[in-house]
Amino acid sequence: MEGKAQFEGEILRMLHQLNARKEKIQAEYSKQIADVDRQIEALQTVQTTARLLRESGEGVQSSATGIVVPANLRGKSVREACVEIAKLNGGVVKIGEATEVLKSVGVIRSKKHAWGATYTACARSKDFEKEPSSPGTFRLISPKSDAMQQMLPVRPM
Repeated sequence: MEGKAQFEGEILRMLHQLNARKEKIQAEYSKQIADVDRQIEALQTVQTTARLLRESGEGVQSSATGIVVPANLRGKSVREACVEIAKLNGGVVKIGEATEVLKSVGVIRSKKHAWGATYTACARSKDFEKEPSSPGTFRLISPKSDAMQQMLPVRPM
């Protein structure tokens, strides 16, 4: 009988050890899960803020490039998006910066030809003129100058 009591006592001791080990592991994982939950909550807050800024239609300061970017670029062509960017940045579009912005907001999906697509869209557009002193830079042609040119009389040759 004594052997049976010792055996049961040993089993109870082992069960207590295993339960203590289980509780310790649960406590460690609970801390890790709480950390991940906080990170998820923080990212959801950032996502909500970005969505609200996009929906508001206001300009957003792009941290990557330092240029002002309108939030309503989605659904626009590359040329239209470049015109919007230029309007908010003193009439100037730098192709490298605009390309990064257009990729980040989803106007351009392919990274492979993004720079060329942006450059070509501006170069072929009647809305822009190339800045001769600055490579990869285009200036928005003001609508006033177009209207003024149309009003000027044509001289016969």
